Amino acid sequence: YNAYRTPAFFRVDVRLEKRWRLGESGSLAFVVEGLNVTMSKEVTGLGLDCSGNQTEGGGFATTCKQSTAGPITIPSIGVEAFF
Repeated sequence: YNAYRTPAFFRVDVRLEKRWRLGESGSLAFVVEGLNVTMSKEVTGLGLDCSGNQTEGGGFATTCKQSTAGPITIPSIGVEAFF
């Protein structure tokens, strides 16, 4: 089972929120979010990236590594209201 797992990667998502009460049951919030704020590449598991190089002896060597995506980061600013 572990032979088919993709390598681990590090990713941090952040959410900051300030909420104000409005009456008995309402509230208003200002929100700032960031997804993948560390700008890390993510291993996709969708295949391999392979490249070939000619060796000094005239042969051909192929090296393969896991496919990656990114770095993709998504910032977000918003307002939420509940009544």
